Amino acid sequence: GLGLGGYFVEAGNGRFIVSAMLIGAAAIGAFLSTFLPEAPPPGREPVDWNIPKIAYRYVNEAAKVPGVLWPILANGYFWMIGAMVLANMPIFMRDHLGGTGQDYSLLNAVFALGAGIGSIIAGILASRLKEPKVMSAIALLIGGLMLVIVYVLTRVPLEGPFDFFGAQGLPLIILFVMASAANGVFSIPMLASYQANAPKKISARIMGVANMTNGLLATIGAILASLFRQIG
Repeated sequence: GLGLGGYFVEAGNGRFIVSAMLIGAAAIGAFLSTFLPEAPPPGREPVDWNIPKIAYRYVNEAAKVPGVLWPILANGYFWMIGAMVLANMPIFMRDHLGGTGQDYSLLNAVFALGAGIGSIIAGILASRLKEPKVMSAIALLIGGLMLVIVYVLTRVPLEGPFDFFGAQGLPLIILFVMASAANGVFSIPMLASYQANAPKKISARIMGVANMTNGLLATIGAILASLFRQIG
């Protein structure tokens, strides 16, 4: 999605193509959801349309469950950093690397590949570790270190045409894959933790709190990215 979206938005009629892809993906998802097994709620209660009040109540409810709130916040942090990086990446690619829109699309695909690799690594390691959250902490440090190295290597904008797979580009690709993989390793135990600790009776509410948190922190990340861009 990251790679194709970036590629097609640069093409002719890009907005139409990307919009059609989004609507098509939503329609396919809605159709496939009809094949999911039923998961009826344990009880029924009337729908309350006062969303802020319900959100506040559910967050309080989630906060009282041991092992839920902090993993939710940690996963939201992952979304916030991701939003900041992705929002700044087109400018970074253009101004510091001298790359094109196609290079940016390729870099997005690299990020997605790294996140997938990290998720697989997390799945393999977590079942062998007594405390997977330690793995998350180590991955967080590694991911941060990779981005610091990227900063050091690109403090001075690169000169000449940017070759994605050349002497300048390849080290950056490796660093970005490692950073993205580390973020994947970081986030998977957080997801598993709050899902495993959520009581079945309120598990859907806790997932709702997690989604609200992810959306809120991703929005904050995008706003921060804009502010940081203004100050250079």
